[in-house]
Amino acid sequence: MPDAHVEPRQTHMSKKSEQDKQLTRRQMARRDREFRLQRILTWSAIAVGLAVVTLLIVGIVIEVSSARRPAARIGDTDITAKAFKARQAYERWMAQLQILQYEDYISQLGTQQLSATSTITDAPAVDDGTAAFVEQLQVQVSSLRNQLSPDLASAFAGQVLDTMIEEELVRQEAETRGLTVTDDDVRLQTEQLLGYDRDLATTGITDTTTLTDTTAVTDTQAPAPAQISFDELYKQFRTNVLDLTRFSEKDFRTMVEAKLLRDRVLAAFADDVSKVQDQVEGTVFSVATEEDAEALRTRLNNEGVDPATVVEEFDADDSDATIGFTFPWLTVGYIGSQLGTDVERAAFNTNVGTASSAVYGNDGKLYLVFVSGHEERELTADLLESAKQQAYDEWLTQAKTRQVEYLDWEAAVVTD
Repeated sequence: MPDAHVEPRQTHMSKKSEQDKQLTRRQMARRDREFRLQRILTWSAIAVGLAVVTLLIVGIVIEVSSARRPAARIGDTDITAKAFKARQAYERWMAQLQILQYEDYISQLGTQQLSATSTITDAPAVDDGTAAFVEQLQVQVSSLRNQLSPDLASAFAGQVLDTMIEEELVRQEAETRGLTVTDDDVRLQTEQLLGYDRDLATTGITDTTTLTDTTAVTDTQAPAPAQISFDELYKQFRTNVLDLTRFSEKDFRTMVEAKLLRDRVLAAFADDVSKVQDQVEGTVFSVATEEDAEALRTRLNNEGVDPATVVEEFDADDSDATIGFTFPWLTVGYIGSQLGTDVERAAFNTNVGTASSAVYGNDGKLYLVFVSGHEERELTADLLESAKQQAYDEWLTQAKTRQVEYLDWEAAVVTD
């Protein structure tokens, strides 16, 4: 019997414990709300994470797409925005180094001037030639700084893009003509760009003028016992210029090759230029009014006044409107590029020994030309060089018109 009495008490206590462990409806509702809230927070965090990752991926895609977007197209070849930006950064940094070099020259010359004092007056003994050179350098520094200003960033970038376009057109023309450059050509040109002289490498003579030092481009104060090796010089250039501007060694080599190919293409145009051309020589006069021009023409044509006499008269007077100067044998194109096609036409269509009618030049001034000679002549070295350059410029202009398409290049302008 005692055992039978104990067993029901144990059963009663077990049921009571289970009832204590049961949750009330309010507690269950609260638990469900907390569970749903936790699930919402978890999925929200996952969604935010996915959104961030998506934005990063989209940003990378846009950046890559933007970098690959062409700034210009030359036939089937694109100049990408990435390549365009890298070249701008390189050219801007090279201009900065040029400024440093000029400023270093100015500082050295200024120090020399201050140390060269007069023993009597104790005043600087200023050399006119040195002062003029310093002034010229200061003008160059001012011009370079102006080019690098944010206001002219677009103009600077446009010049860089035109250079890149010209280089690509030159490569295509060189390929058409079968013109090439060797590895040694590229090496020698690179040495010259960096200020390395291979002829001095075995002499022990120092030449440390380089474009590789970002703090002082020219170091002449402490010459080393021997010229720095090219490998070390190029390493400095790569670190201080190429890596700094993110201009790849491949792109640098391509740029150097293009310069060499341009020289070869330009030389090839000499074969296309006629060595004997129509030329004139004579004297150009500028006068203030048409009445003055007619009076001068009468003196030259009817009274037989020597043109040299008129040049002396014009040199002696105080008027800026009267100018006279002789010119040597010139071909078609040169006078036109300087004074205008109307003046050139007057020179080539006026009889020898007479003065032309007055015509206006491209500067708005009134000119007449006295022709002292007109014949077919062999070109001088200077005229041949000018004719070669003119032929190249005409080819380049036509090639740009035919093949070049300027795209959204202004979106890739570098301002600093």
